[in-house]
Amino acid sequence: MRSTSILNLAVALGLAACGGDDGLSTNLQAVYGVSTWTQNATACDAEGATVADLQDPFFYIKTESFFGESILNVKQCDTVAECQMLARDKDTIHLGSFNFEEGSDAEGWTNRGGFAFSFQGMCEGSIHEVRMTSTGSGVRIEDRRFEAVPFPADSSDECPDDKLEAAVAGQPCSELEVVTAAKTADF
Repeated sequence: MRSTSILNLAVALGLAACGGDDGLSTNLQAVYGVSTWTQNATACDAEGATVADLQDPFFYIKTESFFGESILNVKQCDTVAECQMLARDKDTIHLGSFNFEEGSDAEGWTNRGGFAFSFQGMCEGSIHEVRMTSTGSGVRIEDRRFEAVPFPADSSDECPDDKLEAAVAGQPCSELEVVTAAKTADF
């Protein structure tokens, strides 16, 4: 997946880069307080149990750019002050749990990314489809996970993106994570 490959490369390099407004236009840049955070680990037909106490209580949304690519970054923090400090850091991109490459405030922001690994010649993996929408006073993030049917690795013991996509095609959504949050502060 293009987005996952770029983000993994960025993390591997330590990701010291310039951030800021870099091509994506949004009015959602701010600090948010988590209202609810749920996870259904078995299906996507309904929200699951709360996992809010396992997560940081705040996050910030900020446009970032690296290697010519722009993303809308959602980074978790323990406090409003920590979120503000990290968001103001112009020398480092602090990658968060959610990142969006396409969309708008009106239509919602989306990202689709996957990961697969080879074990004894077979690939296992999944694809996440993430959508963030504005609720007027906050945001709602839905992360849907689709598990791949195991498939053979290629001759280099790699798991190519196109094979991962084919292995996920037609599979039901296997996990749903939902976050709702209210705007709490500016940077």
